[in-house]
Amino acid sequence: DYAELTSLDGVNPHGTYLAELTREFHHRAGSPANWKRVIWDIAAPAILADPACAEMEIVPAPVFTDSFTYAFDKTRHSMILLKKLDRDAVFKGCFDALRRGR
Repeated sequence: DYAELTSLDGVNPHGTYLAELTREFHHRAGSPANWKRVIWDIAAPAILADPACAEMEIVPAPVFTDSFTYAFDKTRHSMILLKKLDRDAVFKGCFDALRRGR
């Protein structure tokens, strides 16, 4: 949320940049009190740094059909399905890394 993201202002150039972007996007959204921003870019590095923050399952890759649906075929190659992500753990890891200068 706004308070979390702007708390990074001044910790290092990356944190300051993220805080500046947050202020800009918050302003563009009309500055609502309950404003939040989804930052999907940090999910993959967070999972690599802390696999426990995610619940994953290896499943066969789906087949996309002509009717804009998908079907499953157990003979297809495998893929990782992300079933659940601990948002708080992801953000904590990101913020901790920014505060450490990484």
